[in-house]
Amino acid sequence: MKIVDIKTAVVAYHGKATLIRIDTDAGISGYGEANPDAGAAAIVGLISELKSELIGQDPRNVEYCWDKIRRDHVFSG
Repeated sequence: MKIVDIKTAVVAYHGKATLIRIDTDAGISGYGEANPDAGAAAIVGLISELKSELIGQDPRNVEYCWDKIRRDHVFSG
């Protein structure tokens, strides 16, 4: 199973929340929500930046995906 697309949608929910959908080549989609306090535009921009690095990865290998993001980008927290 591989990630084939990542989409975002900003919705009004106690301010603005960013919903994230990850689609796979197996026809399975996973959903998540980003912290609405972080700023919806910033979250959408970040997801757009990370999308190319996650396409083609196995979504079941969460630790590898997180390590790849951490290795290629500077995050704190």
